[in-house]
Amino acid sequence: CCVASALRPWRTAFLLPLYLSTSALYSFLSSFDMYQRSSPSQQQQQQYCGIGTSSPGQSIIFVSEDNVRPVVYNARSHLAILFKCNGSVWPKVLPYCLVNMTIMGVSEYLYQVQGVNLYFSQKGHGFMSVIVGFLVVSRVNVIVSRYMDMKTNLNNLFTTATMLLSTMAAVAQDQTEEGAIQWRQDVCYRTMIFVQSAVTFMRFRSTKQNVWDVPGLEAAERQFMVDNTYQPGAPAARYAHGRTQRLLTENARVTTRMLSRLLSALVENRSRLGTALATPTENKLLGYVDHLYVAYTNLMKVQLTPYPFPLIQMARTFLFFYVFTLPFALVGDSSGVIADICIVLILTYGFLGLEYVAIELDDPFGNDANDFDSMRMVKNFYQDVYLMINDVDGQHSATMLRERMSMSDSKSSTPTGVPEQAKLLDVCY
Repeated sequence: CCVASALRPWRTAFLLPLYLSTSALYSFLSSFDMYQRSSPSQQQQQQYCGIGTSSPGQSIIFVSEDNVRPVVYNARSHLAILFKCNGSVWPKVLPYCLVNMTIMGVSEYLYQVQGVNLYFSQKGHGFMSVIVGFLVVSRVNVIVSRYMDMKTNLNNLFTTATMLLSTMAAVAQDQTEEGAIQWRQDVCYRTMIFVQSAVTFMRFRSTKQNVWDVPGLEAAERQFMVDNTYQPGAPAARYAHGRTQRLLTENARVTTRMLSRLLSALVENRSRLGTALATPTENKLLGYVDHLYVAYTNLMKVQLTPYPFPLIQMARTFLFFYVFTLPFALVGDSSGVIADICIVLILTYGFLGLEYVAIELDDPFGNDANDFDSMRMVKNFYQDVYLMINDVDGQHSATMLRERMSMSDSKSSTPTGVPEQAKLLDVCY
C-alpha cells in the first residue's frame, strides 16, 4: 500500500485495490485452511461397528480416525477446482507472490519516480527460464511417478494380506478343534501386526514413531522387536558393525523380522492342526507371503531412497534466483506496471507452485491433505479380518482377536524394556 500510494494517482487506483484484495485472499485461504485442518467433533471421530450382534446398541469395534481430511473434488466443476482450499498450494505460495509483486512495484517506483534503473537484459533471464522449467518439471514428474508407485504397492500390500488370510481360512475351515482356531487367530494377528508395522515404518518420517512403540502389541511381540534392533543396550547390538544404525533403518529391519514371525506361524500348521495342510496348499500360502515381502520392499525402496539432494539444491537455487529476479527483467516494460505485476504473480505461482506440489507429494505417508489415508486403510483391513474370523470361527474368536488389538486406537507410549539409549538417541534419519 505504501508503494502504491507513492506512485502516480492513476496507478494508485489500480494497485491499492490489488494489494488489498490479494492480502484479503491470502488471509481467507490461510484461515479457511486452518479451519479445515482443525480437529473434528467427537461424534465425527467415533464410528461403531458390530460383529455378530443383533442389537443396534451393541458394539465390539471402536475406530478412532486420524485427524486427516482427504482431498475430494469434482473434476467437472471448474469453479470448485479453482477455489478449493483443502489440499491446495495457494496458501503456501501466495506469500511469495506478494513479496515478488512488492519487489515489482518498488522497482517500477524507483525507475519511474526516482530514476533508479534496476533493469537488466531479458535475454539471460530467458535462457534461465528453460533450465528452471526443466529442473522443476523433471522433479515433479519423478515425484508423481514415485507417488503413484507407492499407492500401487500400498494397495498390493493390503490386497495380498487379505488374500492370504482369506485363503488360510478357506482351506482350514473344516478343522474346528481348539488348536486350529488358535492357529488361525495367531496367523491373523501376525499378519495384522506386520501390516501395521509396515505402515508405521512408512509414516516414520512424519510421525517419528518407531515400529516397536506402536500400541496394541503383545509383550512377546514388542520384546521381539526391541531385541532385534541394533540400538545401544539391545541384545543384538553385540553384532553391530560400526556405529549405531539409523532409526529409519532399524524400523525397516524390525518390520522385515516380523514377516519371519508370520512365516513361522504359517508353518506351525504342521503341529497345531489335526490334519496338516497339503504341501501345495502350504506353498500357496507361503507364496502370498512372498508377494507381501515384494510389496513391502518396493515401499521400503522408495522410503530409503529420497530424491537426490544435489538435484533439489540446484533446482531450488535456480528457481529462487529466477523467480525473485523476474521483476528486474520487467522494469520499464512497455506493457505497464499493472501488466508486469500480473505477470510476476502468475509466474511466481506457476514455478513455486510446482515446487510445492513436489514437496507435498514427496512423502505421502503423513497427516497432510494429499497424503494417503493409510491408517484408515489399516483399520478397514482389521475390520475385514474380524468379519472373516467371525464367519469361520464365530463371534467369540473374533472378539478375542479384537481384544488382542484393543490398544491400537489409543495413544502410543514408550514400552517397558526399550533401552534408554535407544529412547534418547538423537540420530539423523
